[in-house]
Amino acid sequence: MLHLPLAQPYAILIQALVALLLVLVTVPLARRLSFAVGALDHPDERKMHREPTARLGGTAIAAGFLLTLLLFVPMDRQLSGFLAGAVTVFVTGILDDLYAIRPAIKFLGEIFAALLFIQISGVTLNSFGDLLGLGELHTGGLATLVTVFCLVGVMNASNLIDGLDGLAGG
Repeated sequence: MLHLPLAQPYAILIQALVALLLVLVTVPLARRLSFAVGALDHPDERKMHREPTARLGGTAIAAGFLLTLLLFVPMDRQLSGFLAGAVTVFVTGILDDLYAIRPAIKFLGEIFAALLFIQISGVTLNSFGDLLGLGELHTGGLATLVTVFCLVGVMNASNLIDGLDGLAGG
């Protein structure tokens, strides 16, 4: 891990620039790889694009993000859990881009990633705070189930927000 002897705002700026440079270098490589292996989204009447679009652009973004984390952020149990879950989702996404796996398999991959995160990090959603104004709302024995539900929900919400295949690499 790199320790930057700079004031915090400058360290964050350098980290962001490293991530940006990694992504800028790897997106064209991911695009070429997409065309080489046939990981393409082809146009049809429901699509916005008019020619085949590379699907592996997200791999470049994930690689830039994950490599920057590994270079600059001190590894602890929570980050290890996050990285294990993120890599699981990353691999599931690559498999989907390459082989168009069934939604149920993708869903199982997301559940496995959430469980892996919980197991390694030890983090669960134990309380919703005073969400309804009636006092603190604890999840109790359902903490793991609620955490998996929330993590998988956020994964799917962020995945569906754009509605376009190949958008990340564009």
